[in-house]
Amino acid sequence: MKKLLAIILVLVTVLTLGACGASSKDGKKEKEEGKESISMSNENVTVEGVYVDSSYTDKDSAALKMVYVFVSVKATDENLKVDSSYTKFTVNESNSYDSIFYKDSCKYMPSYYYSSFIEDVYVGNDIKVALTFKIPEGDLKDSKTIVLTDSSMPFDDIEFTTDEIVFCNSPEEIGEKADPEGYAEMMDKFSPVDAETEKMVKDQINGYYWTFYVSAGTTVQKREIEFSAPNNFEVRASFATNGGTYEITKGYIRVTYPTNNATYDIPYEFVDGEINLDCATAFSIYE
Repeated sequence: MKKLLAIILVLVTVLTLGACGASSKDGKKEKEEGKESISMSNENVTVEGVYVDSSYTDKDSAALKMVYVFVSVKATDENLKVDSSYTKFTVNESNSYDSIFYKDSCKYMPSYYYSSFIEDVYVGNDIKVALTFKIPEGDLKDSKTIVLTDSSMPFDDIEFTTDEIVFCNSPEEIGEKADPEGYAEMMDKFSPVDAETEKMVKDQINGYYWTFYVSAGTTVQKREIEFSAPNNFEVRASFATNGGTYEITKGYIRVTYPTNNATYDIPYEFVDGEINLDCATAFSIYE
């Protein structure tokens, strides 16, 4: 009888251990299934990529890095409004960061709408949108959970991890990876012009000035830009006058201030033999 009881106890112990092992295995399976359920899209929004510019140095804190989030938005059953500001990027349900429009940050990704102004997306239409955030590097590692929220863009049920982030060495590299066709287009516009086109542009801008208006906070300011030979410019406003030199590329007149080495790219095109300059876009604080 004692021998029979011992055998029964051994069998119970083996079965118990087996059950524990099965429970542990099932728990792991549930975790893996939970990981697989993480989604970067819903019926309206797809997160196409998340990138970090590792070369970025913030003037206020060395811990902050520039993070780019590229999304495609489709108005499936109702009209939507999109912009590049005030989307929240929440890490591990604790730290939240707002997207902010930083002028020229996405100039190498022209296929994506990047602006602080609201754009309407009507039912049946879609648009690609770029978002930029300044986020501490510590919140971009270690398989942390990311949730995006916005009062206008429906990010419902989209949740992924920092494992999806791609680290790059420059905005140009991000543009090349995230928007290869747009990047190639911009590289062409920034390439040097031939001597004939350079002369044509200079003949039509040197000795002339353009008046334009830019938004500055809640006010609109009038400004003038004048070009002179061989490659000089001067910008005049009611409060100051400043200037420097310019160079011509296939798509832009690039004006540079020597005092701070700041460069502004003025788009230009020829229409019926006459040059058109988009000075307002180049010098605008907001786009």
